[in-house]
This record gives sequence, C-alpha cells and structure tokens, in this order.
Amino acid sequence: MAVKSTVNYLAPMALWDDTKPYEITGNVSADVPRTNFRFEPHVVEIQDARALPSKVSLSTHGFEWVAQTTTEDFKTDDSVTRYINELEEFIQDHFKADKVLTFQYQVRKRQPDRLDPRIRPPSNFVHVDVSPAGAEARIRFNYPEVADDILRRRHMLLSLWRPLFSPLQDYPLALCDARSVDDNDLIESDYIYPNFVSESFLLNHSPEHKWFYLSDQRKDELLMITNYDSAFKTRQLQPFYQHCLVANEYCQLYRNSPHGLRIDRFQREYKGTGKH
Repeated sequence: MAVKSTVNYLAPMALWDDTKPYEITGNVSADVPRTNFRFEPHVVEIQDARALPSKVSLSTHGFEWVAQTTTEDFKTDDSVTRYINELEEFIQDHFKADKVLTFQYQVRKRQPDRLDPRIRPPSNFVHVDVSPAGAEARIRFNYPEVADDILRRRHMLLSLWRPLFSPLQDYPLALCDARSVDDNDLIESDYIYPNFVSESFLLNHSPEHKWFYLSDQRKDELLMITNYDSAFKTRQLQPFYQHCLVANEYCQLYRNSPHGLRIDRFQREYKGTGKH
C-alpha cells in the first residue's frame, strides 16, 4: 500500500551559494552554531517496495533486502559484538568479498533514552550518509594503516538496517530510488567530528524523486543500502540511497522499543556477480 508522509529536504536559500551546510558532533563553544541546516517539509507518496514487479537491487536502486536471521537481542555490548561478527560473515559470503569491516553501529528509538547517548531518535531529513569524499575520509580515519590498499581496490560502503521487533509499521525507513535523483539534487555537507571531517549529501526537493518503503518489515529481513561503490567512477552513476525515517499516518502502533539497528561497514575486493 502506498502511503503519504512528510519528509524534510534542504531549504532553497541563497545561503548555500557561498556557504556549505554543516553539522558539528561533540562539544562546541557557545558562540558557534552546532549546525546551519535549514529544511523545508514536503509531502511525498511512498510506494511499497514489495509491490514492485521486479525485485529492487543495490546496483540499480541503491538498496535491496535479504533474509537474514539473528537471535541477538542487542541489549548488551556483547550481544551487539556477536551480531556485528555475524553480519560480517554474512556480507562476506553474500558478496564473495575479500574483507568486511565495521566502523559504526546506531540504535534508533522513537522516544530515545536521554541517559544513553548511543540511542538516537529517527532521522527525519533526506540525506545520503557519505559522499565519495566522505567515504575516503572515513576509510582513512578508521583504517589509516591499510587505507591506501583499500582505496586501490574495489570497495563499497554499505549500511545494514533491521527493525528490532516485527512487524515494523510506524517510522519505517523511506528510500529514494537512485535513478530518480539528478546530480544537481545533491548538496555536499560537512559532518564535523572531534577528530576528522566527513562529507555527506543533503538533497534539494524534486517532484521526480520516487520513494519506497518496505511494508511490515520483519526482524529477519535485512535492508542493505549503498552509501558508496568505487565501481561507479562518476558521481552521476553512483547508486546512492537517499533516505529518512518517516511516520506512517495509517499506523496506530506507537512503540517505545528500539525501532532499528544500523550497521555501517565497508567491504573491499568485491567479487560478486552483477545481480547485486
């Protein structure tokens, strides 16, 4: 079933003509704004990806989902560590990759625990987690000793996202078909961390954008999402996924349990077939 929801695009402003959007993570002085982001809400129609006549794919749409079961409950650090190891093995086998490494995980709740900084609320603005420059920055920061070797090889940065209960109905992940996004829609933005600067994309609104969600996503359904793939040599050809979490106006289930766990990873020397 198609649903309508409000998503937040970058607001069209003269400011962006000579100023780059940014957000600072960590401590900032009182006279420095943490971010200069400005957004503009747009109501969009979001189609159910399950209803498509053919299955979506990473290389075409920028996202796909696969069956992957876990028994972990993510309530302890040990459980998360086991889950990360489990997923690294799964991704390595799925793509026939030489190596899979994880650099971040994130739990999101509709009503996050203010006492636990590791848990964040749903992100409700349209973005791509990393640009090509951001992908290189993250690799060099997280793996400086092997970064040059990684960057010489075929490498991908993926986000893996799953709900922590089934079925997920409120605040599903909304995903924009990469083919519907023009290069001019992508606006570079800086994410400034205490030790390095990464770059991502915010998006200008376009009526051409085609949005999808996975209805009633189950805990055993893993969304795999492309952040960056070095096989695509130009930005225009990148199967980026533009995404945000959206409220489902038809859903009356408001849960206080975690909505999803996102794992960011990269793989090098991708040897998979063209179907992925």
